Amino acid sequence: MENKIITMDLTTKGSTLITVSIKVDPEKIKNNYQHPSTDKRYPTGIDRHDVSITAIGSGKDAKKQEGPDLDLNSDWGDVISFSFATTPDNSPYTASIYGIQYYSGDQIFSEPETKGNSIELQLQRRGMTTLLLLFGIYTKDGNGQPKDLIGCFYLDPSITIR
Repeated sequence: MENKIITMDLTTKGSTLITVSIKVDPEKIKNNYQHPSTDKRYPTGIDRHDVSITAIGSGKDAKKQEGPDLDLNSDWGDVISFSFATTPDNSPYTASIYGIQYYSGDQIFSEPETKGNSIELQLQRRGMTTLLLLFGIYTKDGNGQPKDLIGCFYLDPSITIR
């Protein structure tokens, strides 16, 4: 699995932004997957039900959706932004996304683009795809930022765009 991330400022002017937040309990992941890979090219797969995925659209048609698979109404050019959040807040660990890869189905998105602590994809056409969301679990430094890598993981949600 080769991680291919392009850094670029992606504008959402005239497009809808759909924010996908993946909430992970790093201690639960650490305990459930005792010997994870520390090689970002070969992350350890986790069950999609070990995380909470929430998608929220922007604008007047904003809708909230939760679950391991997403079914979204969207148009060409809309942007989907993926980021990880750690629960509980006082955990000594944190999670951070480091890549997104196409896995199967229709190739409906542009190449992934890093924007701060998130990775964005721009919709190119409708269809159904399964992605690999690549993330690391880290200890936190004094500012709550990722410090020492504990393990590399992936989950594979499917996304249907209508």
